[in-house]
Amino acid sequence: MDVSTHSPLLIGLSARIYTPGSAGVALPGVWTKQLHYLEQSAAHWVMSGGALAVMVPALHAGALQGEPVGLEDYAQALDGLVLQGGNDVAPQGYGEEPLHPDWMGDPLRDAYEMALIRAFIQAGKPVFGICRGLQLLNVCFGGSLLQDITTQLPEALDHRQPGRYEDHFHTVEFVPGTHPVSYTHLIEGSPAFRVGLKSGDLIT
Repeated sequence: MDVSTHSPLLIGLSARIYTPGSAGVALPGVWTKQLHYLEQSAAHWVMSGGALAVMVPALHAGALQGEPVGLEDYAQALDGLVLQGGNDVAPQGYGEEPLHPDWMGDPLRDAYEMALIRAFIQAGKPVFGICRGLQLLNVCFGGSLLQDITTQLPEALDHRQPGRYEDHFHTVEFVPGTHPVSYTHLIEGSPAFRVGLKSGDLIT
């Protein structure tokens, strides 16, 4: 892209959040701090379309003295938002309690990203979710999730193979006349397509 004649879009990416000790072991140095980061592949995907990728840091009340800027300012300054994948959405966000102690999700990140979603929607900007991001969009607008496909839908295909991560796929088929077909012309006439699987929970 010739930036001398065209200003590239500025696309925000929500931050993935590392909290000290979350890996189950105490690590030294920078790992003693809360970290914000993004997957290189997500940034490169945005950039491959000619846009500039901008990570949006998480903010909580009182984080900045005087709160000179906020998430709403990012929503005004940027052209769109991509929500990264990551930890499960906390079940409390869709009115449930965790079915297992390990399924607590990440309520801190949920709150940050839901505030981001609302700010961008209020600003009239598009929001796109990757994996967890799509699940969070569903929850933000009143939807629910299955906490664990293997436990709650044992007849389903295997949705998580740790050794394969994003190289795990299966075919999805849309049934004519059902809701998913009704809101996009892109899948009409397409009996099936392949999707990547690396999440153990599911939009309901």
